[in-house]
Amino acid sequence: MSRLIVLSFALFCVSTVYTKAPNQKIQFTSSSGSYVSTYDHLDLTHLLKNDKLVSAYIRCFLDEGVCTSEGKQVKAVLLPEIISTVCSKCSEKQKTMARQVLNHIYVKRRPDFERIMQKYDKQGKYNEIVAFMNEGERTKSA
Repeated sequence: MSRLIVLSFALFCVSTVYTKAPNQKIQFTSSSGSYVSTYDHLDLTHLLKNDKLVSAYIRCFLDEGVCTSEGKQVKAVLLPEIISTVCSKCSEKQKTMARQVLNHIYVKRRPDFERIMQKYDKQGKYNEIVAFMNEGERTKSA
């Protein structure tokens, strides 16, 4: 599995089931309605250090660069859903991972964070997303 596929998951911190058929849709949710946990074990710190990889996916998500077929599905389905529901289908592990990725982009690439939110936040969830990101910081210091 390419690192680009892994990062598309990591950027929005939910698991996907990567199918081997090139044009087959990725299954993002389980039968229970929550996100699948296939990649909950990923080392996001390592992946987020790869600025070239992060940049490629951000360009994809902002319609400024080439997308893999998986990236296209993530930006069409998963990314808008995660933002609109503030990760409500995420497990606790996925929420922790989502916070890590969101905080990374917010701190290190703030203009990209703002542009992603402008493009995908159709329901005005910006403040809820920021509060969600900060929830992890409150639990760490408690």
